[in-house]
Amino acid sequence: FIKYIKIIYEKKVQPRASSFSRNVLLIWVLRLIMGLFVLLPLIAILIKGNIFSNFSNLLTVGFLPALLRSLLVAFFSVSISLLIGLLFILRKKPSGWLIVLLAVSPVMLGVGFLFWWGKSYAAMALAYIIMLVPLIYYFLMTLWNARPAFFMESIKIMGANPKQQILAVVKFLKPAIKRALALGIVLVMGDIAVASMLAPFLKPTAMSLSYQLLGSYRFTTASAGMSLVLIIIFLMIIFIYGFRGKRSQR
Repeated sequence: FIKYIKIIYEKKVQPRASSFSRNVLLIWVLRLIMGLFVLLPLIAILIKGNIFSNFSNLLTVGFLPALLRSLLVAFFSVSISLLIGLLFILRKKPSGWLIVLLAVSPVMLGVGFLFWWGKSYAAMALAYIIMLVPLIYYFLMTLWNARPAFFMESIKIMGANPKQQILAVVKFLKPAIKRALALGIVLVMGDIAVASMLAPFLKPTAMSLSYQLLGSYRFTTASAGMSLVLIIIFLMIIFIYGFRGKRSQR
C-alpha cells in the first residue's frame, strides 16, 4: 500500500511543479491516507481491546509497572545483543556455531534457566540475549557482506582512529540495525514462553501478568493489557523506521 502511494506521488505530484496549490493539496491528501492507514488499526485495537473501559483494572493489577519492566528488559537485551553482534563483525570471529543457537527453542531456554538460575530478571535477560544474538548477527552480516571492496582498508588509509572506524561501520550498518531493533523489540515484548517461566511471580512482566490474568479468568483485563502491549510495539516500530529514518536522511 505504501509503495502504491509512493508511486502515485512520484507520477502525479512531482511532475506538476507549476500547479503549486494543487500539489500541496494532493500531498496533504496522501499524508491523510497514510495517516489513516497507520492509525485505523490502532483505533481498532483500542476499541476491541477494551483498554479505556478496563484501564482502572489495569492500574489495580499493577500492569503499568509490569509494562515498564518489560520495556527495560527489552531494551537491555536488544542493546547487549546488538553490541555482541557488532563485536563479532569487527573482530571477524568465526560465527558458524551461532547457527546452533537458532535451533534452541524459547521453551528449552526457559526451562534450562529456571532449573539453573531460578526465576529472575537476570536469567530472563540472558535467555533473550541467547535468542537474539544469532538473529541480529545474521541481520548485520547480510548487509556487511555487501559492503564495498576494501571498505575498512579505505577508512584506515584516510587516517580514521578506532573510534571513527566503529562509527563508520555503525553508520553503514544503520538499516540492518533498525531492522534488528524492530525484530528484538517484537520478540522480547511479545514473548510469553520465557517470561511466564522466568519472571518473578510478584514482579511480572506485561505478558506474564496477562498470562496470569487469563489463568484467573479475567479475560477482559488480560485482553486490554495485551492490546496495550501490541500498541506500544507498533508505535516503537513506527518510531524506529519512520522518525529515525528521517533524521538519518537529514
